[in-house]
Amino acid sequence: MPHLYTVRSGWENERLAEYLLSRFSFVAQPTTIADDAGSDFYCTIFDISNSEPPTVEPRISFAIQVKSNRDRIEFHNKVQYLHNLEIPFFLGVVNQARAEIEVYSAEHFPMMTAVYGLRKKLWLRPVDADDPGHRWDGDTDPEGVTLNCYRVCTFSTSEERWDIRPKVEMLVAVCQRATANVRSRRSEEHIYQWDDKATTFSIVAGLGSIEHFRDNLYKRLAEAFYNFEFLINNQPQNFSLAEFRVYERFYLAIKESYERPMLGLAQGMYERIRHILDQRNIVLQDRAQRFETFVTWYLRFNGYFTIPSFVVHAGDDPTRISGDTIGNLTEIDTIAVRLPYSREESGTPFPLDTTLVDEDARGRIDVVLAEVKSGDSNSPNRIWRKDETSHIEYLLKLLGWHEDDAEIKKAAKELAQNYTLEEPKPNLRVRYIIFGKAPDLNWGTKGVKYITFNDCIKFIAEERGQCWANSGIGRRSMHDQWNPLIKRIYKIANNPSSDPASRQKQIEDVLWNGHAGE
Repeated sequence: MPHLYTVRSGWENERLAEYLLSRFSFVAQPTTIADDAGSDFYCTIFDISNSEPPTVEPRISFAIQVKSNRDRIEFHNKVQYLHNLEIPFFLGVVNQARAEIEVYSAEHFPMMTAVYGLRKKLWLRPVDADDPGHRWDGDTDPEGVTLNCYRVCTFSTSEERWDIRPKVEMLVAVCQRATANVRSRRSEEHIYQWDDKATTFSIVAGLGSIEHFRDNLYKRLAEAFYNFEFLINNQPQNFSLAEFRVYERFYLAIKESYERPMLGLAQGMYERIRHILDQRNIVLQDRAQRFETFVTWYLRFNGYFTIPSFVVHAGDDPTRISGDTIGNLTEIDTIAVRLPYSREESGTPFPLDTTLVDEDARGRIDVVLAEVKSGDSNSPNRIWRKDETSHIEYLLKLLGWHEDDAEIKKAAKELAQNYTLEEPKPNLRVRYIIFGKAPDLNWGTKGVKYITFNDCIKFIAEERGQCWANSGIGRRSMHDQWNPLIKRIYKIANNPSSDPASRQKQIEDVLWNGHAGE
C-alpha cells in the first residue's frame, strides 16, 4: 500500500520543529503512532552555563503542537486536556520553505475558561499580536469559544545559537507568566497576571471562584500568621505589631461572622503566634502604649502613686453627644502623686531622679499630670493650649485638696496659665509635665516642664537598674509580678556585663521598636 504524502509531510514538519526547538530546549515526544495526544512535543528550555566545559541547565517547560498553516484549529476533544495540562501550551506553525517555526501562545486559556467554563467546542486561532480587547470570542456560539493565540517569536535554521537568545528570553517570560496563571486556575485562585512586570491583573468572580474564594483567603491568612511567627523569632526588627494587629482583627471578625473548616488552618497558626506574643507581652503593646507604660513606671520608681489613662469626662456637655455616647474632654496619660516624706528602702535607699524629684518636691505633696509624646508632636494637648479650665477643675476635684468651688476655679486658672500650681496650704505642687523625645522650647518658656525619654532611660539604666551593684548588695531583687515590659527593661538595666551606653541603647530599642537583645 503506497505511503500517504500528507503523513510524510506532517512527519517532516515535526522533524524540522524538533530540530529548531532542540537548539534551546530538551525535547521529548509523547508518541509517534497513536491518536493525537494534544501535544507533539514537551520541551524544557535550558540555559548554557559559562562553566568549563559548558553545561546546560533546565529553566522552564512547555508543551507544543506543530501545524503546517495558520488556519483555525478545531480542539473540541482536547478541552479537558488543556484544562488539566499544568505547563504552558503553544502552537508551532512550521514553514519548510523558510525553514522556520512560528510560536503562538495559548496562555490565555486559563483566564478564558475562568470566564466561560469548559465549553464543548474549542478552536485555537493563530494571530499576529496580542489584542487585549479581543483575546477570545465566546459570544458567537453558546457551546463553543475561540481562543486567539498570539505570536511570540519565530526561530529559523539560519540563525546562530546566540542570535536566538533574546527570543528564548521572550519565550521564558511568557512561560513564567503562563505557568503562574495555570497554577491560579488549577488552584481556583482566580487572580491572573497579564504582563511581565506584574502591574496588570484581572480578577474573575463566579464559577469556581465563588466556591473557593473564602478558603483561599483563609489559607493566605494562615500563611501570614506563619510568617509573623518567623519574623518575631528570627527577624524581630522586621516584625510590626501594628501590621499584625490588622490581620488579627480581620481574623477575629471573620471567625465571629463566617467560620468555615478551612479557617481552622489560620486558627492554628494564629494561636501559635499569640502564644509567643503572650509570652513576650511587650510586643502586645504598640509604641505609644510602651512609652506610656514606661513613664508610669518611671514615676512609680521615683515614689509616685500612679493612675494611668485617666479620662476627664464631659457628661454635662451636650455638644459632645454622638448617638448613644458622649465624648470626653481629654485624657491624662498618668496622674502621679508623691507624698511629702516618701522613700523606698531595702538595705539602702533607692535612688531618685532629680530631674523629676527636685528639691521643691521634698516635704510637700507633689502631683504630676504626665503627657507622653512618642510621636512627632511634643506640644501640649489641644485643651491645654487654650484658656480652658473645665478639665483642670475636674482633676482638682478628683485630687480633693480644695473644698470650695471658688478655690478650685482659682487654682485651675493658675494651673492653666502657668502649667504649675503651688499652694502653701496644703503644701502642694501640681505640674503639667510632657515626656517626649525632646523639649519644645516655645512651650518650655511658657512654663511647660519637659523630661526627655533619654533622661528616663538613663536613670533606669545607670541608677535604678544598677543600684544593687552600686550599693554592694551583690544580688538583684526579684520582681516577677511587674509588668512584662518593665521586667524586660529591668533585665537589660540589671545586666552588669553591659556598659551603660549599651544598656541604654537596648532599652531604647525595646521602647521604640518593641525588641532588643535578650
